[in-house]
Amino acid sequence: MKTELRALKSSKSINQEKSINDKKRAITKAYTSNPNKEVQKEFYEILTSYKIRFQKYHGGTLTGDHCHTFGTNAQDILEKTMKLLKQKTDDQNLDIAARNALHVRIETLISHVGILCCVFNRICHDMYITEKISDDSVDIFDKLCKLFGHLWRNCGLSVTPKLHIIERHLSDYMRKFGRIGILAEDIMERTWIQDHKWEEANAFILNWEKRELLSS
Repeated sequence: MKTELRALKSSKSINQEKSINDKKRAITKAYTSNPNKEVQKEFYEILTSYKIRFQKYHGGTLTGDHCHTFGTNAQDILEKTMKLLKQKTDDQNLDIAARNALHVRIETLISHVGILCCVFNRICHDMYITEKISDDSVDIFDKLCKLFGHLWRNCGLSVTPKLHIIERHLSDYMRKFGRIGILAEDIMERTWIQDHKWEEANAFILNWEKRELLSS
């Protein structure tokens, strides 16, 4: 009786493992055969060529430096992306009218993202200003922030807390202080990087007191 029970449990375990493996293979097949995943992979390769990477510890998003790099090289990146998307639509069996319609939609989307990047670059530029600006300049900055939110939604992007801060509160700080550059954290971020490099350089020193003395 015990032998039969063990055999039955072993059989169930084998069947469960086989079922799990079958599901894994089905998911893998769907992933590799999904054309959207192929486009995503090639788009990531475009970003990687500019040393732009999505960070897992940031929820799969871009860090500030990588956002800045994207904005600086937006025109080249978007041109390559548009070429990639058009090539993928050309590979599909579509009639000329449907293909041309897709090309128009792709061009419209890329154009919207390009304008969004231009506004983003201007907002970043104004945020680094450390001298007090005029009230007229603050009004222009406020319009840019609201325009950024409008363009963001037109691109079909999800509304995040950071977007809300940009379009609703960023100009309030600019109006209150007359500048935002004095509140930037870039200097502290660079200090952290340099401090981390010193820690790596002094890691061979086993005595923590001597290591702290060199780091101070």
